[in-house]
Amino acid sequence: MHLTPTSHSLTWHRFYLPLTPTLVSLRASLLAATAPVPLAAATLFALLALLALETPSDCLRKDLQLRAYLCSALSHYGEELLLTLPVHRHTLATLLLLYNYKICALATSQRAARLAIKSGLYVTLAQSIAQKLGLEDAATRLGRCCAAGRSPAT
Repeated sequence: MHLTPTSHSLTWHRFYLPLTPTLVSLRASLLAATAPVPLAAATLFALLALLALETPSDCLRKDLQLRAYLCSALSHYGEELLLTLPVHRHTLATLLLLYNYKICALATSQRAARLAIKSGLYVTLAQSIAQKLGLEDAATRLGRCCAAGRSPAT
């Protein structure tokens, strides 16, 4: 898999999540890791690689075997990610990308896919991880500051 051109296919995704790591940096961290494999990084790598393959300009788009392998990896790591929910920024990015681009990627049946589309599970989990990481949305911060009688900038 040619990582640099494939990583360039994710330019528009990075506009949505600017701090999303590149495929090259994720690959390097996965190769440098000792056992066990960092779950959040492995899931994010599989998801980003799959998203990159779906762009029309990607030369590997027609590689069905690679696509099947990435779908399998995403399913395996994604299921484990949802069950353990590591508090890491890669977990947050994975949940948001799943919600916006691959909402049914972890569904194992039509019923589960239908429920995945209707539920806000990914968003709820992402909010929980963001809170645990000390990240908060502007509305929450503004509400807390206004209640305390302070300016939001402080």
